[in-house]
Amino acid sequence: RDRYRRCRNPVERRYWQVLWLVAQGMLTREISEEAQLSPRWVGELVRRYNREGPEAMRDGRKGRAGRPPLLSTAQRMALEEVLRATAPDGGEWTGSKVAAWMSEQLGRPVAAQRGWDYLRRLGFTFHSGRAVRRAPARVNGNGKPSRWRRRERTQPSVRH
Repeated sequence: RDRYRRCRNPVERRYWQVLWLVAQGMLTREISEEAQLSPRWVGELVRRYNREGPEAMRDGRKGRAGRPPLLSTAQRMALEEVLRATAPDGGEWTGSKVAAWMSEQLGRPVAAQRGWDYLRRLGFTFHSGRAVRRAPARVNGNGKPSRWRRRERTQPSVRH
């Protein structure tokens, strides 16, 4: 009970709550409703604690960096440079075209969605034509106006 109340990490706190409720004699079904966990996971937490002790109640997600990005830093910089020019077919860059470029670089298929993701990640936003243009259109390499704009990144504000 003390560990449950002292714990600051919400995931670990819930794990300790499960053990506290088990020690009070509650049924798995009741514990799963109270802690908002599946009955299977409640059982797994108890088995882990019995097998490994208090260390088993740590949040296992901490310290995991996740999957590495598809493109290396050099490839990402090359993509950024390529996006400033006209697409290979003379039109606008699209998610599919960026994915095709990435496929060539990586030597494996890349989904069109990843191309779109990298367009957005690099700060490009799509601007469709409007009835009235207030500002002159940026012209890309083939003399046509580009509908992709690079959004300027601002420094995040620090809250005091």
